[in-house]
Amino acid sequence: ILQNLQVLIVRQNMVSEKEKMFPIQHNQDQSYSETLKNISELDISRNYFESFDLVRLLEENNNFHLLNLSDNKFIQLNSDFSTNMISLKTLSLNLNQIKSIHQSAFAYLDQLEFLNLANNLLESFIKVLSLIYFILKLSI
Repeated sequence: ILQNLQVLIVRQNMVSEKEKMFPIQHNQDQSYSETLKNISELDISRNYFESFDLVRLLEENNNFHLLNLSDNKFIQLNSDFSTNMISLKTLSLNLNQIKSIHQSAFAYLDQLEFLNLANNLLESFIKVLSLIYFILKLSI
């Protein structure tokens, strides 16, 4: 159904789970990952997401370059946060409740150029900087 979709904006809703966002009945041969394989930009800001399950559906997408997760309910970034998001260039995580970031959370984001972590609950600016030395533009 959504195989050709490239930009998806679901900003300012009340979504908290990927199943509520995509209430599509899939047959056995079609997964969410296959359906969203051409997405290049995803904006799910101003919702109620607490986990990164939806983001993981896009991990095998080599065209994926913009992810806006602003103003949700995220608390931490684990070590597997960025696994296989190799083409991501813009990541917005501002206005969440992020307190901690695992030292390898951004390990696979080699193409990342913009990271927004503003208005979170981060306790150590130096630790954040040491994690993201490769980023060209930073907003904290």
